Amino acid sequence: MSSNNVVRVSSRDKRKTYALVLTNAIERPASLKADQSVTFGEAARGAAAPITAWFPSGSQIGREFIYAR
Repeated sequence: MSSNNVVRVSSRDKRKTYALVLTNAIERPASLKADQSVTFGEAARGAAAPITAWFPSGSQIGREFIYAR
């Protein structure tokens, strides 16, 4: 089974899966640079910023990540 609402992050050879993340479809913001494929959220000082959305190259529709809090 597959779903358009799940993004799989894996190694190049696809042997290792790092994450399966639930997402929602989102339109690419007009303010986003053409070569920018991800957007980041806020994080505590010293912590990695979470990726909030991913936009495949050349696509106007991306995936907004749903994180459990």
